[in-house]
Amino acid sequence: MKPKSLSSCRAVYDVMGVHGLTTYVESKRDFFQDVRFRDSRLVIDGCSLFFKLYLNYGLDQAHGGDYDAFASLLSTFISALEACNIQPFVVLDGGVDPSDKKLATLRQRLQSKIKEAESLSRGQRGSVLPLLTRHVFIQVLSRRGVPLVQCPAEADWEIACLANQWSCPVLTNDSDFYIFDLPGGYIPFQFFQWTSVSGSPPNLYIPARHYTVSGLCQHFGGMNRELLPLCAVLAGNDYTTEDLNKHINTLLSQLTVRGTEGRRKPISRRGNPPLALILHWA
Repeated sequence: MKPKSLSSCRAVYDVMGVHGLTTYVESKRDFFQDVRFRDSRLVIDGCSLFFKLYLNYGLDQAHGGDYDAFASLLSTFISALEACNIQPFVVLDGGVDPSDKKLATLRQRLQSKIKEAESLSRGQRGSVLPLLTRHVFIQVLSRRGVPLVQCPAEADWEIACLANQWSCPVLTNDSDFYIFDLPGGYIPFQFFQWTSVSGSPPNLYIPARHYTVSGLCQHFGGMNRELLPLCAVLAGNDYTTEDLNKHINTLLSQLTVRGTEGRRKPISRRGNPPLALILHWA
């Protein structure tokens, strides 16, 4: 049974990439708390991890994949967790959603990757994950004894439920986790400084920035956290259709927020909606 406290987030479980959310939240330093992370479980978004490790650490992409270097980097990452008594549990995405409601967006992304691969083959700029990266990732985790599961489809919901059950943080790079109300919070991968293990044994730790929904709600005067999924829907996402956008625009035109001069003013939507205004309204 899925934890009750996450039920309100089901509306955005299939909503990938909430428009403007990552940029807005990560620009607000007071939404995060500096932590010395150690002695804890950690639920890890596996796909986010192998993408970040391979693409962010200068590994070769143009000649079929530098798998030895990737395996070594991943093993070093695991060793850093072990040194700080952090118990990882890795969850991988599975197949494509059988409803095909995201097919158009996925097709666009794959077409973009084909163009990037062509660019790389000509010695130009591009970013493409080598084909066997996932396979090597699974092999290394198995060899190091790291627990790993693969979901039938996208793993967001299962990741959130595990973290909720264990009251531990999630490590990922998915903006949806700024919406999930998790007791252990969320650590964005870019704020997890695993290469800078600090302290002295047996109290080694990884410096990190930790986010919780409660910090966001407090910033907006104690807003109702159960409205966060609605805010995410109003903000739009990578899979919002043109027809749905029209309905959202109609709804937004009827919402008002209090301006700096004390008067109520409507929420405007030009391109991407002003997320801060939507959060103020909530």
